[in-house]
Amino acid sequence: MQRNTVYIVSGLPRSGTSMMMKILTDGGLETLVDNNRKADNDNPKGYFEYKPSMKLHKDNSWMGKALGKVVKIMVNFTEFLPDEYNYKIILMRRDLDEILASQQIMLKEEDKKVDDAVRKIFTRDVEKAKKIADEKENIEMLEVWYPEVVKNPGHEVERIYCFLGLDLDKEEMLEAVDPSLYRNRRGAIQR
Repeated sequence: MQRNTVYIVSGLPRSGTSMMMKILTDGGLETLVDNNRKADNDNPKGYFEYKPSMKLHKDNSWMGKALGKVVKIMVNFTEFLPDEYNYKIILMRRDLDEILASQQIMLKEEDKKVDDAVRKIFTRDVEKAKKIADEKENIEMLEVWYPEVVKNPGHEVERIYCFLGLDLDKEEMLEAVDPSLYRNRRGAIQR
């Protein structure tokens, strides 16, 4: 499956997708990124984004460039993956209250409000992506919880390593986990 495989890190905004991209990049997996969005206080290690992935619903012709590489694709766009490739998706998960609190802090400067409508959309998007992965033979999905990576990186890196089936550097993957970046934790959410 690996010759015709695209590796994807997916999830909701603020769910740990950038951390997972760093883990995989440091482990030796080539990334498809454009480096247009620079690191900032919200993501000091970088965003690891590829702008065309945000328009996957309109144009997926670039997907061949991602073969054998890892690309970050937000969960609501995974339904638009072209059928001619195989996908191994790491779905990053995080408590929805933490995601929404982190999103609110990030959007504060723009005077935007994260509300219950966003909660419903986020929940729907994750469930839809999981359902699609269950139904399609060309998609394998591994759910990885962000707090577990921070709390027990050795175990989670081993799970990821086994799922991907690639010769990655597990020590470098472990080094990429930075617990200090786990802010807005449930029970200690900054508002």
